[in-house]
Amino acid sequence: MSKSLTIAANLLGLSEKRVANAFWNGELEAELRERGALDMFHMYHNDGDREVVMEHIDQLRAKCNYQHTEGDCTEDCKARGK
Repeated sequence: MSKSLTIAANLLGLSEKRVANAFWNGELEAELRERGALDMFHMYHNDGDREVVMEHIDQLRAKCNYQHTEGDCTEDCKARGK
């Protein structure tokens, strides 16, 4: 973060930790919206719970196929046949 941006953020009461938390909360909400699973927020009551929800989402992602180019395909993926 640039010095002027840091000064502005501090004047607004935004620490790097708060900005990072806001970013990850937004990412979590976007992921849940994309999956149509906003009801998973019942799992999310404090900052520590965000990690639990994201781990659950990672487990769901691992089971999903997604479209990608052959150049982005790993050897494991090629062995599975896309």
